[in-house]
Amino acid sequence: MKEDNIELISGKLANLLKSAIGELETKEENAEERFPRIYFESPVFQALDNRKNPFPLVNVHLDSVKVDSGSATINRRNHTATFSLDCYGAGNFTAAANAVTTASQNAWKTARIVRRVLQDEENTYLGLRGVVGSHLLTQYQAGEPWDNNESAIAVIVVRLLMEVSYFEDVDIITGELLESCRVKVNADGEVQ
Repeated sequence: MKEDNIELISGKLANLLKSAIGELETKEENAEERFPRIYFESPVFQALDNRKNPFPLVNVHLDSVKVDSGSATINRRNHTATFSLDCYGAGNFTAAANAVTTASQNAWKTARIVRRVLQDEENTYLGLRGVVGSHLLTQYQAGEPWDNNESAIAVIVVRLLMEVSYFEDVDIITGELLESCRVKVNADGEVQ
């Protein structure tokens, strides 16, 4: 069975972030500490069991899809998908630094890296021209995923909401040939 376009878009989005951030890492020293790991549709806190410090990290997940009422033809329907890009940052409690402040700064820095990748002109159609019409980051919101007062480290999440306008039921063989994009994910949900 052929993948739906939303499946192609979801996988392409996670892979795009992984590869773009990987390119940034190769240009920087000490990149392991500075650039986020990318997870896809993952219960992120499983990563806490497997790694000493998995932060910063980004979890990409699809929230909703709706059919736009203005679809013109039967075989080319306009859809809008909403993705959450949860950008996590952490900070250790020490006498010299406020862990919540450090976690917040790290989460916003991670969100800034993700935003810059997605707003790069090269990524206008997320690598799926003819399927994706546009994408737009519509909201940035910070919060605490758990009570930081009860933890050895503080964790802050900045959720970026992104809307992607795309076409479903498009014959993607005509025009530009697209290759199927599958996400490789290890046991704890990290994109490989």
